[in-house]
Amino acid sequence: MKQQPWDFRRGVIGIRHMVQVGIDHGIAERRLLASTGLRFADLEADDLEVEGVQELSVARNLVQTLGDRPGLGTEVAMRFSLANFGLLGFAMLSSPTAGEALRVALQTLRIGNRFIDITFGLSQTTGRITFRHEGPARRRPCLPART
Repeated sequence: MKQQPWDFRRGVIGIRHMVQVGIDHGIAERRLLASTGLRFADLEADDLEVEGVQELSVARNLVQTLGDRPGLGTEVAMRFSLANFGLLGFAMLSSPTAGEALRVALQTLRIGNRFIDITFGLSQTTGRITFRHEGPARRRPCLPART
């Protein structure tokens, strides 16, 4: 069976942000973490790595509980900062232009908590960023916006 491009271990930060958004909307952390094997206290460990399927489970729980509301993925994404990506974030911050920062990120084998493919191209006058999502359809409203 072919491994999905999103199927790799990653830091817990994406789950932490999704759970916090859920809590802000009145959802119990136990409901958000159902079927993940994680406890709320686990989310505070900065060195904890989780499986992609665990992160997808939290996304599913969040979307199933709140519904397919516009802006949910963006609400989660607004909690991320480049500092969440460690040395990669520092390299991006050190880049002279936004285009170079994006190039640095995309040259990295796995840039973190992505569930979509991102490509970009630059010409003399324009830039184009393409987002392609082939993951589970029921999570599409939340994950591309979050990425």
